[in-house]
Amino acid sequence: MLCVGRPLRRRGTIALIALCTMTPTGCTAEGVGALLSAQFDAVVVNKTSSLAVFNFRRLQDGHAYGELELFVQQRQQRIGAGADIAELQLPPWTTLQAQRFVNPGQTETFGVTLMSGSYGLVCRRDTPTVGGNAEAIYVLGPFRVV
Repeated sequence: MLCVGRPLRRRGTIALIALCTMTPTGCTAEGVGALLSAQFDAVVVNKTSSLAVFNFRRLQDGHAYGELELFVQQRQQRIGAGADIAELQLPPWTTLQAQRFVNPGQTETFGVTLMSGSYGLVCRRDTPTVGGNAEAIYVLGPFRVV
């Protein structure tokens, strides 16, 4: 996923736009700093034949971003082995703050509102139906909203 932040003038204020693109080979970020605005618009582009899912996950206090990286790495290994476990699909010490499903070949824009805290952006490729099987999972971060 390629994420690039750029300013957008709206109603006399400047809001941040994040441009995010999912590709068949993974998730990358360019132009996004460690600090995120609490509110911004995200333009998400899916350049795959799979369903793309973008999740901003807030880490509960006392948990480090490295835990989320390890969780995603372990899940990616299970997906690759054909042994993904439903009970282990979401880290229980994170909360979902913003999410968007994007169909193959589509682009969507949505407003993101985040509360203060530490975040990871988890992006996933699923078989092309909502509720389909995960094909791959990636994480970007860490990000902080103050």
